[in-house]
Amino acid sequence: MPYIPTEWLDHIVDPVTGEVIQQGTPVSATKLNNMERGIAEAHEASEVSLARTHSLMTDALDMRMRYEFDGHARTYGLAANMYWITFRDTSDINIISGAYDAANKKVVLP
Repeated sequence: MPYIPTEWLDHIVDPVTGEVIQQGTPVSATKLNNMERGIAEAHEASEVSLARTHSLMTDALDMRMRYEFDGHARTYGLAANMYWITFRDTSDINIISGAYDAANKKVVLP
């Protein structure tokens, strides 16, 4: 269900006569739940957008690194048997000796 914003109006009373100049928008559970739903949908949409942006940036960085690696390897005559793999995070790596230092983002060897 799409979010439909509420047009909120102030309740205005003439201080001298006590006459209601403008009837304010009543607050109800329905209107507050609509607001909560809109906030939740906007938050979810921003999370999806952020994930897509991060993925595109990571892919672009990967492509740039491959280009640089390939160019330098060919410059030095290493054009055969090249292998390239990108590890997105440490879950892609099985460390058999040493440990990963998350604070410094490096593998520490014994």
